[in-house]
Amino acid sequence: IINNTDLSNLDSSALHRINELVIAYNVAIENFPIGIGPNRNYIFNNLIDTIETFYGYYIINWGILGLLLQLILYVCILRIIKINW
Repeated sequence: IINNTDLSNLDSSALHRINELVIAYNVAIENFPIGIGPNRNYIFNNLIDTIETFYGYYIINWGILGLLLQLILYVCILRIIKINW
């Protein structure tokens, strides 16, 4: 989908985020469900220089499983906070 779309009118920040999404998708498919782990040298030397997004960080490092666990943790924390307020 992204390869067939004209992205020439986007700024560098938006292009970086799209690139990060594509990399996260590829890592999620190739390393399902765990991801590639927290090896910063491998990530920065082979994939992308900076991970800027929530989904990019968790999917690239910890895979779909890590993203789901983090989202579940956030939901539980938000419920605890809501109960205590």
